[in-house]
Amino acid sequence: MSNSSPRFPSLYDPKREAQADYALTHGLTLQHSRDVYRFTLYWSLILLIPLFVVPGFWALGMIARALWHRERRGKTGAGTLSGHFVRKIQATVERTKLLMLAAAVVPLAFAVVGAFLAVVLSVCIAYLLVGIYVVTGFHMSTWIPFIWSLMQTLFVVLGSYTLVIDVI
Repeated sequence: MSNSSPRFPSLYDPKREAQADYALTHGLTLQHSRDVYRFTLYWSLILLIPLFVVPGFWALGMIARALWHRERRGKTGAGTLSGHFVRKIQATVERTKLLMLAAAVVPLAFAVVGAFLAVVLSVCIAYLLVGIYVVTGFHMSTWIPFIWSLMQTLFVVLGSYTLVIDVI
């Protein structure tokens, strides 16, 4: 058994482990708390940030759609336009460009919130896992942080749905 840290992700075939202590002989167990935290953090970031970025881009699309419809409503089919009306359209287009630039920050804000949540949750989960595995004396597989990060991601998804009692 090696004392070095495994490289991320170091996921191995569980069937091989069942046949002969593959994880132990190849050094694919997490023995230090920093490794458990690192693996849990990486998996949390990989799983949670896309969960937040996709709705961020959806919101950006909805904002862009609303601005596009608003801009189209301002245009007229008349052949000749007065100077005042042309200036008003140009100001609307400039304001729309500025609003689109501000709306482009929405996916970035969603990603930052997802990253923050991933960091906070991975700290809690990683050190809880370290405590459990130190007390019991087991060797932690590299699959454990992945599975717990997947469970926390599913928990965040379930927490995003409105409860039926809130609707009633």
